Amino acid sequence: MKGVLFLHLRAFLEQEHPRVRWEDLLCECGIVQLFSGGWDYPDRMLFCIANAVCREERLAQEDFWYRFGKHSMLEFRKNYHWYFDQNPDARALLLSINAVHADAVKHIKGAKPPRFEARLSEDQQELMLTYRSEREMVDYVRGAIEGILGIYGESADVRLVRRDGAEATFVLRFR
Repeated sequence: MKGVLFLHLRAFLEQEHPRVRWEDLLCECGIVQLFSGGWDYPDRMLFCIANAVCREERLAQEDFWYRFGKHSMLEFRKNYHWYFDQNPDARALLLSINAVHADAVKHIKGAKPPRFEARLSEDQQELMLTYRSEREMVDYVRGAIEGILGIYGESADVRLVRRDGAEATFVLRFR
C-alpha cells in the first residue's frame, strides 16, 4: 500500500474524526514509523488503522471506507492536480485511470495498483467501470468515484451492479 493513502487517512481523520488521535491508532496497531507518500507499506497497516477507527467511533466499515475514498480524492486533487487538470471531466479521468496509476507508480518498485476496465456508452451518458484488486476496497472506490464527480462538479447515479471478491462493477449514469 502506498504511503500516500496513509497521509490521506490521517488528513481525513483530523477533519472528520478529530477525537481520534493518530498516535494512539499507530500504537494500537503496533506501528512505530512515519509514512512517506512514495514508499510502500504492508496493506495490513492501513486495514488495522481503519478497523481501530471503526471500533472507536462505532462506524460501519462500508461507511468508513466510502467516506475515506471520497475525502481521499480531494487530497489527491490538492497534491496531484495535474492528473485532474489534464482531463476535462470525470468521464475522461475514469477512462484514463489505469494510465494515471501507471504514471504515479512507475518509479515505485513492486507497486500493485488496482486495475480498472471502463466503457462509455455510445450516448456517453453511462459509464461501466470494473475494479479489480486483491485489496477488495470496493467501498473506498465507490467513495472515490463520487469524490471525482464532485471535483468536476458533475452528477451521476452510481450503482454497484456486481461485487465478487476482488472484482466489482459500477455503472455511472450521468445526469
